[in-house]
Amino acid sequence: MTDDLSIVTKTVRLPSRLVHEIEERADFNRFLVEAAERALALIKTAEIVEAHQAEHGVFTPEQIAHARRAWHSEAVAAAGRGGRED
Repeated sequence: MTDDLSIVTKTVRLPSRLVHEIEERADFNRFLVEAAERALALIKTAEIVEAHQAEHGVFTPEQIAHARRAWHSEAVAAAGRGGRED
């Protein structure tokens, strides 16, 4: 979760089913903060990929395979650390 001490209050509208499922499993605010951080990370990743491809062209199948192997290796290592970043 972010260490930003500046908090902004917003009103969001969510289906009650989702609210109940989240509250059954997790702290509601923490869940939304972490979900927003993950979503932003995905958006930023897409922006990086788009910028790279605009400059260098689309990724080759070899580059994609290499990235998948690297991601898989890191995912396995993170699982071994209990998901912690070292």
